[in-house]
Amino acid sequence: MYTDISETEGKHLKGLEMKVDIYFNITKKIFSVRRGGRVVGHLDRVFLMNAKFVVSQKGMKRVRKDMVKNVHAVIRGELVPEFTGVDGVEVAYNPYKHCTFVQRESGDAVFDANYVQMAVIDGKPVVKSFTEKVSEKACTMSIL
Repeated sequence: MYTDISETEGKHLKGLEMKVDIYFNITKKIFSVRRGGRVVGHLDRVFLMNAKFVVSQKGMKRVRKDMVKNVHAVIRGELVPEFTGVDGVEVAYNPYKHCTFVQRESGDAVFDANYVQMAVIDGKPVVKSFTEKVSEKACTMSIL
């Protein structure tokens, strides 16, 4: 796991009680963690609860018009320790095809989830949402 979270922010992460915005950084091929409007670190695995899938319509329109991607879609939630879940639904977002995050298989819009699990696999983001109860592991997120 890679991160460049400052020591101060790292202490908050270890407490795992912070609300953050997460987006996939297409340049670094890793998830960026944004808090209070500024990027505080990068992680290759992220676990959130009480998540909202947020897309700025203005930003999405700009991407479509200029054909250049920009950060306009995030998953907002509370950072939590690693958890395991069953029957998660894979979620994706493509500004050229959809106006919202969608379930990858059905194409149904996704706006929130009880829990979200994110990982970078082969340089690509994999996002799963869980609306049912999941099992939280009693461990801390490793910060390198």
